[in-house]
Amino acid sequence: KRKNTYRSAWKAITHWTSPLANLIPIIKSQSSLSQLTKGNIEIAVVSICPIEKPVAKLLLKSQLVPLFTPVKKWLLKSILHAKNEDFSAFSLLKEEINYLHETCTDTHAKVIQRASDIEPGKLNLIISIEGGHSLVNGNTSHDILENLKALKQGPDRVLYFTLTHLAQNALANHAYAMKKVLGKHPAEEAFFPSSTGLSRLGTQVISRMYEEKDGQRIMVDIKHLSLKSRLELYKLRQENNWQDIPLIASHCAVTGFPHAQLPDRILMEGSYVKGRRLALRYRLHPTEEGLTFNPWSINLYDEEITEIINSGGLIGLSLDERILGNNRRRVVTEEEWFYLPEMKKLFPSIEEKITSESQFSLPLANRKRPPHLWFLAHNILHIVKVGGPQAWEHMCLGSDFDGLINPIRGIRHTGKYSKLENSTDSKRRRRGKDLVYALEHLSRREPDLGWPIQNLEQKVRGIMYNNALRFIQQHL
Repeated sequence: KRKNTYRSAWKAITHWTSPLANLIPIIKSQSSLSQLTKGNIEIAVVSICPIEKPVAKLLLKSQLVPLFTPVKKWLLKSILHAKNEDFSAFSLLKEEINYLHETCTDTHAKVIQRASDIEPGKLNLIISIEGGHSLVNGNTSHDILENLKALKQGPDRVLYFTLTHLAQNALANHAYAMKKVLGKHPAEEAFFPSSTGLSRLGTQVISRMYEEKDGQRIMVDIKHLSLKSRLELYKLRQENNWQDIPLIASHCAVTGFPHAQLPDRILMEGSYVKGRRLALRYRLHPTEEGLTFNPWSINLYDEEITEIINSGGLIGLSLDERILGNNRRRVVTEEEWFYLPEMKKLFPSIEEKITSESQFSLPLANRKRPPHLWFLAHNILHIVKVGGPQAWEHMCLGSDFDGLINPIRGIRHTGKYSKLENSTDSKRRRRGKDLVYALEHLSRREPDLGWPIQNLEQKVRGIMYNNALRFIQQHL
């Protein structure tokens, strides 16, 4: 809107013609309103996330803006050098929510505030917020808590709040993610984890979110929190008898092991300490089909799967091939960065075998290259193995579309959702682009799951729609 130069983030950008655009699916529209409509989406939770200052700085410094995106430089500069509240994160958050409402008036979409507002045949949108920076328009904790109160008492219902995002904020330490976004390590300090667990302000924010005396309850989304932050959250919930409030993992996959096994999964000769940072590489253990999990701590450990299910929560499955574990034939991961003092609190002896930075190249293995969709099925089956049969009812599609992801082949945007569930195209099934077939095929090697899985089509329908609908009917 400002200077008449905004383009709607809710409309697919089809007329932008950078010569590199078609080569980079990470930056193409993936969940615009028109794409949601094409995919027959009836309910969608939309994540509102103002651009973080370190992200604005990185985009300006790296010259990515003119090459890869239609984002205007003036907007990024205004965010980075904001001297008044007009370009504060909280102001941009409110403006984006208002703009979503305006955009919906020109379409068949609507923002709903309660489950009874759901209108069949329409695109029903529910608001969530990503990143604790979204609450900032000043420099004090009082401002953040007051802004949270304003959201809880405002006209728009916020279903859940993701406490952290890509950069460090005042609420909690985050799990390193920028390597997975940009393909190389950014130099900005803010992208590296640099604190320990939840801050005092973070615990206050969580408490206010869960309380209902000053407005509608907002659920906590654990995505992007560091492992220690998540463990402290679970302990806080137990101490305050909040276990019955559902936990959300909005766009995740799994590591494939309990967090206590993390030291055993590390490749010591490829890991190193650099100042107060710890870089860890992990060994991968491919299945016969060549499938692996992504063991980075941004994903869920086995204990957390149980924690979420026991709370009555939801695991939103990411559709990012990297998060799902597609490591492009490698048997060792790229390094994940941690804040060393935080990790030593969890694993006191983790530094003993890691002394200095080593020159290391990622080895390739003669691995099979399974269809991308099989990685999604592989993650689903692991969640069921850990969580039991009830786990089928606690999964939905989280996607992370338009979150700078590399989407799995065949499902590049929400307009393709209708092809995901159970294809009648035999050629598509043979190519592994049918979720029911992928689950049926991979479960043959999982005797603990009781092959053949009963009512598999119904279970997949739950992941596609019914589980999220039931959750919304209970909690919105």
